[in-house]
Amino acid sequence: DVMSRTQVNDTVCLRCCKHRMYAVSKATSNDPRFERTRRRVLAAAFHLIRQGGPAAVTYSALAEESGVGRATIYRHWPTLDELWPDVIAEASRQMPMEPSGDLRDDLITALGYLADRIASPEERLQFLAILEHAQVDKASTRLMRVAQQHNPVVMVLDSAVRSGALTPDLDLELATALLVGPILQRGLFRGIRPEPRFIETIVDRFLAHEDSHASQPPARSEDP
Repeated sequence: DVMSRTQVNDTVCLRCCKHRMYAVSKATSNDPRFERTRRRVLAAAFHLIRQGGPAAVTYSALAEESGVGRATIYRHWPTLDELWPDVIAEASRQMPMEPSGDLRDDLITALGYLADRIASPEERLQFLAILEHAQVDKASTRLMRVAQQHNPVVMVLDSAVRSGALTPDLDLELATALLVGPILQRGLFRGIRPEPRFIETIVDRFLAHEDSHASQPPARSEDP
């Protein structure tokens, strides 16, 4: 296949600055200009995702949208795979809590945080754009995987398993789906911001189920 002009330009630029890719030192990372540049590029990435999904995020598009040179973007992120964790981390940096140890309160806070994010029209469009492309676009699939790792509900559940508040055999993916699913259903598909009582009910039913599961004696193996 013949490469597009954009792909050719990106490839040439990558080769030209390859020897400088890892030249960003710790001292540079503390420079306010360094952080401003990163924020401009990440803001451009968010805009491109909302417009055309993660597949729209290329070095050329990032440079045009942000006004930052491609060589500089390459130095920050030598590959786009290295960009996605920072995109998610930037989106999650205003998460209002760290797990406190009170599982019920932490889950309610985490679900409320997600509900607020989905209630924002801009955030909702961004999320839907990723979902739209996730089945056919590898970049979207990778982004969804990274986003799952930064999901505040996952963070709370993982902390609870490590502290012993939840059983070590917890199916983390299933538990997250049970908790987050109703929030997504109301927020994304019905356009409703779930009320606090709705969120509390989700959490209480989940915890009741987990308590019931934890109190069950282990199944006996039958003698042959």
